[in-house]
Amino acid sequence: MRVPPFPQTVVAVPARNEAGRIGRAVRALAAQIGAGGQPLEGYEVWILVNNSADDTAQRALQAVPAGRPVQVVTRTLPPGSDNVVGARRAALELAAARLGGDPDGLIVTTDADSVPAPDWLWQLRAAVRRGADLVCGRILLCPHERARLPVPVRQVYLQDTAYRLAAEQLTARLNPDPLDPWPRHHQQFGANLALTLRAYRTVGGVPDVPHLEDVALVQGVRRHDLRVRRTPHARVYTSARLSGRVPLGLSTQLAEWHTDPAAWRVPGA
Repeated sequence: MRVPPFPQTVVAVPARNEAGRIGRAVRALAAQIGAGGQPLEGYEVWILVNNSADDTAQRALQAVPAGRPVQVVTRTLPPGSDNVVGARRAALELAAARLGGDPDGLIVTTDADSVPAPDWLWQLRAAVRRGADLVCGRILLCPHERARLPVPVRQVYLQDTAYRLAAEQLTARLNPDPLDPWPRHHQQFGANLALTLRAYRTVGGVPDVPHLEDVALVQGVRRHDLRVRRTPHARVYTSARLSGRVPLGLSTQLAEWHTDPAAWRVPGA
């Protein structure tokens, strides 16, 4: 397919061995809508399939509706970069290149096991229009997968979420941030992030860290005194699997609670 002129927004999705889940993600990304419920314009989606041993790329291609702005590319990352950090970096660099140097262009990323809400991109764009340089959207568990979790794990997950949201509400009341007011949330992860090309270049792209590159990217934006907004309105629904692809992440936390739900403590206590 011929690639159209530079878009306003590029969504970059690294994918590896996600044949069973990538179709849902692609269909949701292709069906983004605007404020009036009409198909959203001015964006592209790039699914970067890297070092995959299954048919993730083929499944992704099969899921793309005719005429929708979704591209699927495959790449073999070299040793040392064939990990989650390297895949995220490659995907975001691809997105940055597609923006054609527009400093106000928006780089967006999510995960291949996640399903964005229909107005996800519109909500992220809205936060940027209000002055944010980087937007962290809300990440929720896919309802049907959450329902299959063991009851103790679901209970601890809800308990942990309630605590963290209450802490954010109290912080917003005692130390208000006009650029990140309540309602907001506590998450800053790659399943739901957007930042301007200007911010991305200012911090030097994805940091060279062993893991949690998404958290490090947000921290880099904060260190440069750029504006971060954690909007609860841009929602993504992600996998509730207990066996993940990273040393640290949501799946790790769920697995720990599955092993010993009673081990949960008030964070930082």
